[in-house]
Amino acid sequence: AVSNLLRKRGWAKPVLTDSWILAGRTVVVLLVDDARGLEFDGVVVTEPADFPENVGRQGVLYTSLTRATQDLAVIHSKPLPRGIRPSSR
Repeated sequence: AVSNLLRKRGWAKPVLTDSWILAGRTVVVLLVDDARGLEFDGVVVTEPADFPENVGRQGVLYTSLTRATQDLAVIHSKPLPRGIRPSSR
């Protein structure tokens, strides 16, 4: 779905890469398993409620949330999973 949206908005995808380019800007779209061990300046995590829960370990949501070195955005329309809900004071 993300790739289709980028294409409709004019982003170009070079052959054999996960990168999309538009006006000198680059966006990399990866599945979580492909991002393990990598870090990025900015990361956008979409719909964390759809990530599978893993009993006894942090899992793919944790991996997604910890890839950013500077900026992290979480986009959701469903309630956030328990571990990342804002605290109510």
